[in-house]
Amino acid sequence: MERLKNKDIKETFNERMKKKLEEHKEEAQDKRWEQQKIAYVESAEEVLGFRKGNNKPCISENTWKLINEREHIKAKIANTRSERGGQNHQEKCERRQKEMDSRESRESAECSRRRKTQGAV
Repeated sequence: MERLKNKDIKETFNERMKKKLEEHKEEAQDKRWEQQKIAYVESAEEVLGFRKGNNKPCISENTWKLINEREHIKAKIANTRSERGGQNHQEKCERRQKEMDSRESRESAECSRRRKTQGAV
């Protein structure tokens, strides 16, 4: 919708709409709404195109690294036969989980702020 504020783009869009509506003017009354809808959608796609996403991923590479480390530690826990070795791995896993939780909450809040500011522009 932002692009329609541009006078040239708006004129081009309106011209395309008129042309497409004229093509389907002879259609039966019951199909007219469907044809108008198609005309709007096709005109918008041709003139405005699709919105290009420039969203940054909400989970950083560091957080993904922690996730992978935690999965690796969980696999070690599952394969450990001794109770002491399992406890050590379990403690590592809990530390990674806490780190991940704090990072994810910060990154999620940052991502939400970015989305709100992008939507407000």
